[in-house]
Amino acid sequence: MKRPVILRQETLQPMLPDIPPAFCEQMRALTGSLAQQGKEPVMQRKISIGLVAALVALLITMGALAAALLSGKDFVEQELAPRAAQNESDKWTQAELDVILSSAQEHGIEMPASLLEELRNAEDGLYKEELMRDFLRTSLGYYPSTWSIEDQAWYHNLLLSVGLDSPMGNCVLPAEGEISQDEAVAIVHAHLAQTYGADPAQLADPAQYRQNMTYRETRHSVYYTERHWYVWLEALDGDLQSFELTLSPQGEILTCESFAPAADSLPAYDVYSEQYGDFSQWTQDVWQAMVEALRAQNEGRTVANINSLCFMQSRYPDEADWPVSRETAWQTALSAMADAFPQAEDVSLASAVLLDALPNALWKVWLHAQDDASGHLAEVDAATGELLSLQPRVHGYLCVPYVSDDTLNRCFTQSGLLLPESEEQPSPTEVTERFLREHGERAQWSEETWVAYGAALNAAAAVHGPQTEELYAYALQRYGLPDEEALPREEAVAAALAGADGQAADGQEALAVYLLDGDTALWQVTFPGPDGGGTMVVLNAHSGEVLRTAPWGAQDAACLPYVLSSSLEQARARPLATVPPPQPTRRPDGRRWIWYSELMPQETWDKLGAVQYRGDNIDVLQAQWTEAFGSDGLFWPLEAKAVLYYQHDSIEPDVTVLPGVPLDTDVQEEEAKAIAAQALRETWDGMDEDDRRELADSLGLSGQDAVLETLQPSVSFWYNTPQMGMRIYRIDFLCVAPTAYGVPVLSVWVDAASGDTLPAPETAPNG
Repeated sequence: MKRPVILRQETLQPMLPDIPPAFCEQMRALTGSLAQQGKEPVMQRKISIGLVAALVALLITMGALAAALLSGKDFVEQELAPRAAQNESDKWTQAELDVILSSAQEHGIEMPASLLEELRNAEDGLYKEELMRDFLRTSLGYYPSTWSIEDQAWYHNLLLSVGLDSPMGNCVLPAEGEISQDEAVAIVHAHLAQTYGADPAQLADPAQYRQNMTYRETRHSVYYTERHWYVWLEALDGDLQSFELTLSPQGEILTCESFAPAADSLPAYDVYSEQYGDFSQWTQDVWQAMVEALRAQNEGRTVANINSLCFMQSRYPDEADWPVSRETAWQTALSAMADAFPQAEDVSLASAVLLDALPNALWKVWLHAQDDASGHLAEVDAATGELLSLQPRVHGYLCVPYVSDDTLNRCFTQSGLLLPESEEQPSPTEVTERFLREHGERAQWSEETWVAYGAALNAAAAVHGPQTEELYAYALQRYGLPDEEALPREEAVAAALAGADGQAADGQEALAVYLLDGDTALWQVTFPGPDGGGTMVVLNAHSGEVLRTAPWGAQDAACLPYVLSSSLEQARARPLATVPPPQPTRRPDGRRWIWYSELMPQETWDKLGAVQYRGDNIDVLQAQWTEAFGSDGLFWPLEAKAVLYYQHDSIEPDVTVLPGVPLDTDVQEEEAKAIAAQALRETWDGMDEDDRRELADSLGLSGQDAVLETLQPSVSFWYNTPQMGMRIYRIDFLCVAPTAYGVPVLSVWVDAASGDTLPAPETAPNG
């Protein structure tokens, strides 16, 4: 007797391909009829031939459909990248976005509601790279720095191939003789365990640490390229330290810095946003869970972050406990908006959240209308349906649409911030300019001035946004007044000097500021150095214990002596969406006014025009030049240097020295470099042994014979416009050794018409 055909649901289900949602019900109906079969004796029931045929046909159909489905990565590579390459614009039009949305749905791409909304309502279009990254997040993860280095390098090369700039830097893969990603991780974990006592198991746990890791190649110039690993182990638990490291290609630890745990370093709402998307998409149960996590994260801590403070003091009740539904609240707010602003068009719901309040819970409804950038906020009584308020949403803190007005006012009062009363609030830039005007440079400010500045800056940022990375870092920082137990400023400076281990010279003028980091009061003391850098010392303001000593480089942000490095890192981690200032009128071709002016010969303008600079594509050109010639613009071609100069609006009409390119009758660049190289050789031969040795030592080179090998020419070409015909090469010989990269050793001026070397002009153009 033939054995019966037995298909059990638990056997069949894992065999099914990933299928579109529309087919789930059909398959459920077919497999559901088998549910009882597995519970009955085998010989009691046989599956019908018709049912087998139906299952086989459906599996074949679904297999073909599943083959057409794409992952987010496949969709970007096969659909978005070819479309992006069809034109030179860096943005998608709404028509293109409509096609992309339709294609994504056809291929079964999962998209969060926030992305769907963005695709459907992007009147001004969306940036190509940002949208491609949004689709990749569905399969690779939210943060590009957490992707594998293979995926990072793939994405970087994909962007370059379609003419888009990569926001992640030049991501590459390790070459022969360079450590792998796994080896780099092992080295980092071992170093942190030995240096800080960190637990490798914790470091590897994605629930406790987010591992951001890239392998980048930086081409400083055509002569010098550098590779390094960048690792940022970001603590997801408020009680753990975070770590930032860089490693050489062979695994040597180049830099390592730890960051003390801070209650607001990674609030719970950031973690939940990664999992559930934008706040506007959250359900009540997500709000409830997030707030509980935030309270647990900050238990026993003093919370300074206004968003955390507002969320922690809010409660999000169950919708079923109140008679007015979300839909009813939305309709009430919509009706009120129509009465108050009859001219408003295309009003839509941004979000609606149920909040606990007295005497009843209330709905906070956020509405958007055409030409209403921030929208309006309505509060509706959840028991009676009565409209309690309707007002414009003020720019600023992300908690505003999701907490009650009473909670917002109370938290601003508790935090010592000023709640803005109107749109007349000055901008953060204006506040800063006023304080600098009234109190002088920051180095002279008292603790009282810093406290007043922090309050005024936060009030301005609540209306206008922080505007710049520097002002954002200041806005994140808390300033206080030393209490009776705190060290006076003079004693703090003395303690910092003693703790600097000789890195700061006695007698240097110190910059000192009193900062609050959670429950800890700190003195941050900076001793400026002669080269524009210096030494920075952070110490406990009560015990005088030195917590950290680090060099402060001249290249560091101006705010760093007056804010904690963690505040600066947080500001850098959240790029600001600033509105560019209005630009002066350009020529019809998009270039600045100076193009084709009589300040330089027509021949020069024609040569620069061959670069195809249009006024709006400078970012693309810079990316191409960086890829071809390195990140150090001093080694770029003359045409590139001149175009970069002429794309600025700050050129005055009475300018007397302008960069350009040589005329056809002039000495050409290679000949000018040969003339300068001969002058370099003559200068070197004219030096005595002691001078050569001193020069080698100053460059960090082991022997004087290595000096000439490290010197490479950076060429610039200048017109002295009053004489119109005085054209000068300036050739700077720069050291390209890592020990002193970019240090100028000798400058040579060459007359472009005659080829003669010249003495340095009285007003030497900057190369």
